[in-house]
Amino acid sequence: SPTNGPTSGGTSVTLIGTSFGLAGVLQIAGSDCTPSVHNHTHVICTTSEGSGATNAIQLTVHDKDSNLKNFAYDAPTILTNGSGISPSNGSTAGTYTITLSGSNFGPTAHTAAVVMTSQESLGVQCPITSRTHSLVECTAPVG
Repeated sequence: SPTNGPTSGGTSVTLIGTSFGLAGVLQIAGSDCTPSVHNHTHVICTTSEGSGATNAIQLTVHDKDSNLKNFAYDAPTILTNGSGISPSNGSTAGTYTITLSGSNFGPTAHTAAVVMTSQESLGVQCPITSRTHSLVECTAPVG
């Protein structure tokens, strides 16, 4: 527990069980998660940055794999207080920067897309020029 956390990482995950030994390899989504505590009944580690809703957690001790548990990185959220999208409107000529503010936009190494829809068009890409876990900038398309 917990079973989810932010894409920026930093979530302390605790596994409770039996026969964990005193050393082993803990992986979340295939990446090693170095334990800060490892004993026969508890393993605690801190997640690194990541994304996705179904990331396997598995402990391997002396070549024996534990049953799988799941860890989900939180879904992206755009702020809803009026400052989540800037500017809130613009010219159909495009080519200006649109900024999205929020959380859980994921690591820059992972694939992401901003898709704009309107009554006139569906699914127009807004090419991303910059991205962090809390900010995305893209160039508005023509239209």
